[in-house]
Amino acid sequence: MLGIRSDVMEARWYELGTFSPINRLHSTKMSFSGKEPWNFRPEVEHAMGEALRLRHQLLPYLYTMNYLAYKEYRPVIAPMYYDYPEKEQAYPVQDHSFVEGVSNNQYLFGTDMIVAPITSDQIASLNQGKVKAWIPEGCYHDFFTGLIYKGEKVMWMFRGINSIPVLVKAGGIIPMQKELFGKDFLKNPEELIIRVYGGADGNYTHYEDDGETEDYKDGRSCCFTSMHFDWERGAFTIEGAAGQTDLIPEFRDYTVELCGVKEAVPKVYISGKEIKITYEYQWKKGCIRIHIPKVSVDEKVEIVFEQKLTLNDNHTLERVYDLLNQAQDSNLAKESAYRLLSSGKNLADILVELETTNLKKEIRLAVIEIMTADL
Repeated sequence: MLGIRSDVMEARWYELGTFSPINRLHSTKMSFSGKEPWNFRPEVEHAMGEALRLRHQLLPYLYTMNYLAYKEYRPVIAPMYYDYPEKEQAYPVQDHSFVEGVSNNQYLFGTDMIVAPITSDQIASLNQGKVKAWIPEGCYHDFFTGLIYKGEKVMWMFRGINSIPVLVKAGGIIPMQKELFGKDFLKNPEELIIRVYGGADGNYTHYEDDGETEDYKDGRSCCFTSMHFDWERGAFTIEGAAGQTDLIPEFRDYTVELCGVKEAVPKVYISGKEIKITYEYQWKKGCIRIHIPKVSVDEKVEIVFEQKLTLNDNHTLERVYDLLNQAQDSNLAKESAYRLLSSGKNLADILVELETTNLKKEIRLAVIEIMTADL
């Protein structure tokens, strides 16, 4: 409201809203303060539209997290120290932080995500924004890029206008829905898109109700679907729905996306009987995508992989090339840096020599994020 127009900050506001308890755009009655996406330049309008659509796709996850807020008193968003009370890094205070430049922006979103909003303008040489974030101990996957991070560490993260850092912990299970129109979004969806993140075991219980009454307070008019991921065994299971199953579709399509893994061949069993399926593999993000049509919600679905599951590579050289290719800097400096990164030298030596390539500082930091994310 009022303030100064900034297309970039407006897009970041939409992205923050996507990963917030309430997604609400503020405006005021002025000729130049409209918040409609079509009033902004094309790349910003696109980022806004994608953020709004993603918000609706995340409703299955959000609805369950809101139920947990009621049932278990766990807020939808929470400060990092809720899950890491003994870690000093979970208590940063702006201007007096454990690392210069870290702010209080980072937070937990539901049970499986960490969000680090970008609240500063784009860096001209990269056309990206940046934020400094703490990654707790463990393995995490970027929701948008698929880049795999390993904690515990603090690092600068760089993102284009279409995303902010959203890290899903290994073993995380994120149910989503396809894009819906009109009043269809009020219904429990006929298809669930379930993202499962490799690297650890995971459990999740999906919650649905009648969407109208408060019968859930008495344990009525609600339905639960349990899901389990066994990393070592290489198996993902969707149990038959329990509770008042007439609240959800009798048959449901499942699209399961196993993220952050190398390719493995899946087999699918419905109540113990194998069915024929096809799958797709996206190598850069390491995503195995399996579509299972028209399954009775009462039946158990099990996906078992023939090979032992392993985490995907970050494909660092390909990612660094894409970054340098778009960076606004000396072509000689970029060429020198890319040859160094491709040399096969020890990474510690590479990072030291990177200082001598005359790349701009922000570009070097963005390269370092990619090169060291999974170390």
